[in-house]
Amino acid sequence: MGKEKKAKETSFLKDLLQMIKDLPYKGLLTGVLVTTIFLSLIQIVIADYLRVLMDSLVGENDFSMGMLGVMVLIFAVDLVLIYFRTLASEKYSEKNLKYLRKESTDKLMDTSVEEVEKAHSGDFISKLTNDLNKIQTFTKERVHNFIFVPLTAVLSLAYLLYLNWILTLISVAMIPVILVVSNIIGKPIGKKTTEYSEAMGKINTMNTEYIKGIEVVKAFHLNDRLMKKYTPEVENSVQKDTAVAKSKAFINSLSGIVSILPFFITFGFGAYFISIGDLTLGGLIAFTNLLNYLSFPLSQIPMLIGNGKGDLAAYKRVKSVINLSEERTGGKVLAFDENFRWEKQSDQEVIAIRNLSFTYPGATEPSLKNINISIKKNQQIALVGESGSGKTTLSKLLLGFYPVVSGKIEIGGKDLSDWNLKALRQNIAFVPQEVYLFPGDVEENIRYGKPEVGEGGIISAAEKAYAHGFIKNLDRGYHTVVGELGDRVSGGQKQRISLARAFLKDSNIVLLDEATSALDNESESLIQKALDSELKEKTSIIIAHRLSTIKDADEIIVLKDGEIVGTGSHLELIKSNGYYRSLYQKQMENGKREAM
Repeated sequence: MGKEKKAKETSFLKDLLQMIKDLPYKGLLTGVLVTTIFLSLIQIVIADYLRVLMDSLVGENDFSMGMLGVMVLIFAVDLVLIYFRTLASEKYSEKNLKYLRKESTDKLMDTSVEEVEKAHSGDFISKLTNDLNKIQTFTKERVHNFIFVPLTAVLSLAYLLYLNWILTLISVAMIPVILVVSNIIGKPIGKKTTEYSEAMGKINTMNTEYIKGIEVVKAFHLNDRLMKKYTPEVENSVQKDTAVAKSKAFINSLSGIVSILPFFITFGFGAYFISIGDLTLGGLIAFTNLLNYLSFPLSQIPMLIGNGKGDLAAYKRVKSVINLSEERTGGKVLAFDENFRWEKQSDQEVIAIRNLSFTYPGATEPSLKNINISIKKNQQIALVGESGSGKTTLSKLLLGFYPVVSGKIEIGGKDLSDWNLKALRQNIAFVPQEVYLFPGDVEENIRYGKPEVGEGGIISAAEKAYAHGFIKNLDRGYHTVVGELGDRVSGGQKQRISLARAFLKDSNIVLLDEATSALDNESESLIQKALDSELKEKTSIIIAHRLSTIKDADEIIVLKDGEIVGTGSHLELIKSNGYYRSLYQKQMENGKREAM
């Protein structure tokens, strides 16, 4: 097990190089690294000139004003290099942050519903905020240090050996110990930082849920109960963060000791070498100055590596989003006639479902079992059944959100696996059970049905959905902002805006997942009239909770525990299907009680 674990672990350097290889804008990175190399070299030049100047002041050699001029020029060059390195680092960081945001967001748009539903939205939010911020800090403030720190240390060591190799060996005798200790204490920081990021992901998940459910929280007085779940997660994140802070504090303490010890050693032995003539005062000052570039970087290596491991762990989490598998993009596109309708006769199948069974990934029980359905052109089919019977699952499969593994679905005479998914969905107007409105205005949300349509088309679609009346009475009419998740309009109004969007799309197939569930009786009656008119020349599948809304469907399919337990018209099922009859009677009784 130990060997397998070690085999799976990748080195810090390998992860760093992989990240640099993955990120674009190599030109800016080259600029950062080149200026960093010159900055390292110039530190040696500055130290040597300090030696010369100091020796000239104490009479070791001749002093000239030109030497001061050269020194000023060197410092000016140093400042210019720092400016350009900072500028290049800023641009490299910001451009890559923009790149990673776009790549991760694009991937979320291109990946399958199956992949997205494996994780909570709060975890994605954590990756696209906290982890991206860490990457930004890494690319802006730390990447150049992985060149500057070791290169300056090596150059300083070479110069120190040149000045006095014996004093150098004495001063840096602890380097091997420092490197070993740095490696040992730097290892756990990456793991601890990853654990902290995961803990923050859980907190973000809970925050997202609580904000979305704030009305339920307040209405049911759930504050205390939810805080009992929330507080342990917060405490856990604090513990993880404290563990990281303790490791960093320990490293800082060690760094302080490591950085100061060489100076005591250097001054003690340096004074001796000056007394015997093997070193000048200027040489000792230069030695001490460069020793700072040797001992300080070495003392910072544990922190640099520790922070770097945490940042690289954040990059891996963001990369896990970018590496999500994409939905398939191939497949065929069915031909259309000039009226954008199926090139099919009315007696032919538009949708054929044969021996379909489906189990969600990770689930043990199937959601659908041996489903067989035939739907012809312009036929209206209703799916009914209690919650969990498989109605919504079937709609997800029809939209290609999940692949069909057992059985088959044919649409327009072509197997679903042969369809181009974009073309498939272009032919299906979908109104989901949980209506989603984007945080724009009403017109924008309806226009998503057909972006190129004019204002007249939007109003017409709203009128068909009986939404025009309430929309024109809003503060700014069609330009009224609906708010986050549409919270500035009522549930029934959201439902009708969603229906208007579907009507505007004017697709061949209409898939309604309990489209009237959020409506009051009056609104439901209006919507039912709209549906009756709009769906006459469409092939439609209506998932219904209220059985009164699908009495006139051409065929009603009754689902129970993922299986079809009855098919027929409303009257046929009332007479012959006990399960359907019991569902209908329960709803009628509930309706009477509500009316009373």
